[in-house]
Amino acid sequence: MSTTWKSLITELRNLQFEFIEVAQQLEQSKREKPGVCGSWSPKQVIAHITGWDKEVIRQFELFRDGLEKAIEHDIDEFNKNSVEDRNHLSWDETITELQQAHKLFYEMAKSISSGERSKNEDYREWIEVQIDHYKHHTEQLEQWV
Repeated sequence: MSTTWKSLITELRNLQFEFIEVAQQLEQSKREKPGVCGSWSPKQVIAHITGWDKEVIRQFELFRDGLEKAIEHDIDEFNKNSVEDRNHLSWDETITELQQAHKLFYEMAKSISSGERSKNEDYREWIEVQIDHYKHHTEQLEQWV
């Protein structure tokens, strides 16, 4: 792939900021209203994205500790747990947790050396998946703004 690592993580960061910007434009009455993504509310979509950002961070840490291949997940179960684990949070707490996860994810991605990336292509794959993930869910939220 011709896309450089720097351009990938720059795109990731831009999409992270865009996602939060769109989420913060939502009227308060829509923030916990189901239907933006299946039965999920915007708050639940944010919880879902946070769960995956945190999982990417965990995977990257495991790669650095010697894990050669990403851990596979039952995606539906992971998504369900990510949303349920954050159900007790307020809107503001949900946004704050996402912003913290964004920062850690971005900082970790920036710190991954070319040597590490050449040994494990899963670093790039996780970034690309999250880029697509952000695009998809941003479009959904934009339809509710």
